[in-house]
Amino acid sequence: APYVGRVSSRLYVVSSGVDCKLEIAVLCHNLSIFFLICPLNMRATAFSLPAGRVRAQNARIGPRGTVPILAPSGRRHLQSAGLEVCENALRASAHGVLEGRSAIGPGRCLSSAKASGGASAAADEAPKALNLSQQTLLVGGLGALTLGLSVSNRLLYKVALNGSIGEYVFFLAQLCTFSYIIIYFCILAIRYKSGIVTKEMMALPKKRFAFIGAMEALSLTLGLFAARQLPGTLLPIFAQTMLLWNLLVSRVLLKKTFSFVQLVTVSMVAIGAAICGTASASGSLAASLSGDAGFKLAVFSAVFICSHAPIALAVVSKEKLFADGKRLLGEKGVDIFVVNSFCSLFQGIFIFALLPLLASLKGISVTQLPQYLRDGFATLVGEPLAPVTYVLINVLFNITALQFLKMSSTMAVSLTIGLSVPLTVLAFSFPPTFLPLVAAPISSSFGIGLFVLMGGLIGWNIESDRRKRKVE
Repeated sequence: APYVGRVSSRLYVVSSGVDCKLEIAVLCHNLSIFFLICPLNMRATAFSLPAGRVRAQNARIGPRGTVPILAPSGRRHLQSAGLEVCENALRASAHGVLEGRSAIGPGRCLSSAKASGGASAAADEAPKALNLSQQTLLVGGLGALTLGLSVSNRLLYKVALNGSIGEYVFFLAQLCTFSYIIIYFCILAIRYKSGIVTKEMMALPKKRFAFIGAMEALSLTLGLFAARQLPGTLLPIFAQTMLLWNLLVSRVLLKKTFSFVQLVTVSMVAIGAAICGTASASGSLAASLSGDAGFKLAVFSAVFICSHAPIALAVVSKEKLFADGKRLLGEKGVDIFVVNSFCSLFQGIFIFALLPLLASLKGISVTQLPQYLRDGFATLVGEPLAPVTYVLINVLFNITALQFLKMSSTMAVSLTIGLSVPLTVLAFSFPPTFLPLVAAPISSSFGIGLFVLMGGLIGWNIESDRRKRKVE
């Protein structure tokens, strides 16, 4: 694009190293032709001329005497004999559209190039700091909301099981799974119609969603198979191996590296959560182990621990999906409801295919399954408040956790869920008065577990910040 300079009483148009002296009338004529052949969606900054000198020669001049021009790259200050020109950079987007950003309005120009450069640098840095601060607050708020919803989810699950639906736990689990599909796709349709979700997002390959759904269904199947054969006091301990699986899968799939200090702090979180999880259990762990010791216990313990590997694969795959979405679709990336909807759809398909197997793991034969589902639905209609509330909070928790994952990382979500274990124990020990729950006693080991867990979380955050500053 041509750029304009003022020398004496003439204007020069400089293009490809050739200087052509033109009168103002000729310049305005050429500029008019230039604008006609340019794309209409270009935005241009402006330079000011005294309105009385050229108003009659160019209809583009506004009430303040501004003439829009297409400026070249860079911000320049050109001033001579009363003519001031302020130019601003234009960026070429991926679609070939030139966009301009300028804080300098018509008729304004800085007094020197140095001052212009300093002011522009300050103007560019301020929004970045503000955006970073806003993003930090948003991520922190999502983490706190995920933590609160995780605790609420477990409390409401217990409330639902205390009612009549407690005899139909398997039905309640399937109700959650297929409720996800309906709710998520309804929200996705609304967001697609409003333009938030684009055709490019919907056109993403579905193989990755199918893989995530299959991993979630496999994790559920293996978990049900092993948990049925294990003492209840072992389950919260083995559940904390999810943190270690996330570390391993993140290292393999995302090529993330973790320092020795981070490995130690994650182990502290897992151990502390396990201690807190068993603190409210009745009886000692040794008593639970005494009746089930031996080869059978070891096998089912290994299966239950391995059941967390597929869900770790699913979570890390979602993180990688979000990262790839930003690379392919821009900074906005893929919408969380695209991920939620299609992953839940494929999970539902795989669970439906495995329904007879899952039912048998719960002690329900294939011939009894239809009647069992009818009875569960009738119970739901008779007492809908507690199970429906649980399902809605569960859906909200999954949406929040996925948004938190999109803006942070797998390990941040895993550590937050780990922190929810002691908070859940405290909530069961001191339940809210509006929930029909009986306070459960906790042992002295709870304080030890909480101390170890909090030490691990603090150590993780300190080490993560240190590594981040080192990279910067």
